[in-house]
Amino acid sequence: RGKGVRQSDTLAAKWLRKAAEQGQPSAQYLLGMLYDRGLGVPRDLFESTTWFRAAAKQGHADGCFKLGEIFRKGSGPRIPVSTLIARKYLRRAADKGHPEAIESMKDVCRCTFCGSGGAMRLCGWYWEARYCGPECQRKHWNGVGGGVGGGSGGGGAAPEKHKHTCPQT
Repeated sequence: RGKGVRQSDTLAAKWLRKAAEQGQPSAQYLLGMLYDRGLGVPRDLFESTTWFRAAAKQGHADGCFKLGEIFRKGSGPRIPVSTLIARKYLRRAADKGHPEAIESMKDVCRCTFCGSGGAMRLCGWYWEARYCGPECQRKHWNGVGGGVGGGSGGGGAAPEKHKHTCPQT
């Protein structure tokens, strides 16, 4: 418990690293948190992601959640946004009952066009885009109004045609 000893994030990082390098998933997750926040070690999001991934590979629910969130939001050029990877790890955490992962899964499973939940249809070219059905997919592909991107039903400018923005076309 550290009674009578001064708290040291640097010393905690040292001992967590030893345990993490021996394959302890909880230590891997906690070391990732130290790097994520810059406690006892220099702040390094790429290093934190490495440790979260190590914990997630062993089924650590918090590691899966953090890794999923990192890919859902992205973290600069070294860690781009990837909803496909985010869904993979968030689903693993949600399957283990992680409450925040369950909520995040609702966001990553929304229709790219209309925003409704439970969108199961993927763009055939680029799996980052999801649709609730073929109608939304067709409208998004052709830039027809409405949807979360604006247009006649969305209150803003017409959405950009997916066929012009899809990185796989």
